[in-house]
Amino acid sequence: MDVLRHNFVSVLPDIQANITSCDLISIDTELSGLRKGSGGHMFDDHQERYTKIRQSCMDYSIIQFGLTCFTRQEDNEHYKSKSYNVYIFPYKIYGLQKQPERNIELQTSAISFLRNHGFDFNYLFDGGLCYLTAEEEAVCLKMMRDQEEKDRTKEMISVPEEHKEFISDCILQVNRFLEDKDASQLDLPSCNPFLRKLLYEALSVNKYRDQLDVNTRTSSQTGRDCFLSITKTSREERLEKQEQLLTEAAGFSRILRAISSSKKPVIGHNLFLDILHSVGQFMTSNLPESYQDYKEMVHSLFPVFYDTKFISSTAALKPILGNCSLEELYTNLSQDPFPRIIIEDDDGMDQASYHQAAYDSFITGHCFIAMNNFLQNKFDPKKACVDCIGPEIKRFINKLHLTYSFDLDHYDFGGPDVKLSRETILHFTFPAEWNNSHLNQLFSPFGHVKTQWINDTSILVGFQDPSRVPAFKKSFKDKDSSVLITSYEEFKRQKQEEKARDSVKRSVVSLTPVLKRVRVDTPCIQLKTPEEKSDKKPQSFPEGSDW
Repeated sequence: MDVLRHNFVSVLPDIQANITSCDLISIDTELSGLRKGSGGHMFDDHQERYTKIRQSCMDYSIIQFGLTCFTRQEDNEHYKSKSYNVYIFPYKIYGLQKQPERNIELQTSAISFLRNHGFDFNYLFDGGLCYLTAEEEAVCLKMMRDQEEKDRTKEMISVPEEHKEFISDCILQVNRFLEDKDASQLDLPSCNPFLRKLLYEALSVNKYRDQLDVNTRTSSQTGRDCFLSITKTSREERLEKQEQLLTEAAGFSRILRAISSSKKPVIGHNLFLDILHSVGQFMTSNLPESYQDYKEMVHSLFPVFYDTKFISSTAALKPILGNCSLEELYTNLSQDPFPRIIIEDDDGMDQASYHQAAYDSFITGHCFIAMNNFLQNKFDPKKACVDCIGPEIKRFINKLHLTYSFDLDHYDFGGPDVKLSRETILHFTFPAEWNNSHLNQLFSPFGHVKTQWINDTSILVGFQDPSRVPAFKKSFKDKDSSVLITSYEEFKRQKQEEKARDSVKRSVVSLTPVLKRVRVDTPCIQLKTPEEKSDKKPQSFPEGSDW
């Protein structure tokens, strides 16, 4: 089901109920862009990788969120699913104060990719949902309550003499409208913003406050011919409308909070970016700089999740599945030796296509169930398919796939991350005329290595066989003064010092214009104590002087 702003309020209770009652929740996201510049290099540790991805990708936004709820049936052999395809585009909600202004950056390659896969941008711009973090929603709610209290005590502002007749005529129309039991709406004459403000103030006093709902409308596409449109209401209806406004503004955040509150297992494929964007966009205005603090935040929001990309890459499954994209993974898991999965789907997912978020979430959940059933059958055939999440697959709880790394394959959000010695990684500096061919020939006697270019004259090199490192160092000792070999830790220390120097240099440069304005030739005035002043003798001059 496509979830758009016109049906959001009506379908939200259904989504929340399905989230509460299901066994598994599978998600997927489509983004307005992936990252700016590099997302890191293969020798990063967890903190370094998190810092770089956080900086490079958080300018982009989730514009479509796929959600599928899977409920296992009593026979333990098949599931029912319910999928939702949620478009997300923050728009201005009239009548809501303190709604944050949003900016969305679009990466041309990402937009072209989505367009080529049938993404409907008209749906996005015309029907996308708003969102508010918990802090932002609290601010909007406080503003509503403050305005309510202000309306109770405020008095009618003074009306200039030249506008009294117009305001009186409008108030007369309103009084007749209230007396007419058959009338449901009254549109007052178009007028300028100042007159609309006078009218709004006049209709906000106690006599009208709990009887009327007043809104600004426009009668032209330019938005210039505006008027006040009035409908009858009660206090209860007015408060209910305020709640609906807040629900509309909170939008998708209400869905994500329902997922978080349910504490149900969340399934995703290559889940790290999905979680990072979801938390940073809908849950908080500021992601922590510390990777450890971020882990704790995520674990408190989503205590149980599984990454099908990581599970499929482990020793138990990789020999059978290979390196799988989501599409390849689904194809491989739909044939022998994997068990057939029966899912009752009423949402037409069989007619959908990849890179529609709802379909990708449905396929991701299907893959997780298939791998879970396969592992249960392989390691304990007597209990095959008994558990929705079997003991074998529980070994992968809260572990997220980490791509493009020399010696790390996952993030662990349920415990301490793996800490490996980086003694097999060296920083290698060489002459500018050396190229890849030269380096490959140089490294070939020392077994399999991984390299990462830093600049034109240096690389990081990692040795798969630690025993080759001493031989590599020895081969250059006292032989080539143009070659420099340092440890990875020394390289990092030098980079930190360089960064600190650059920071100081930038500070000095930024202060230079201020320093230039300071008068350096102004004489210094020395202040004296009262005692020093009293001891001072009158100045005398030599006889015969001009004084």
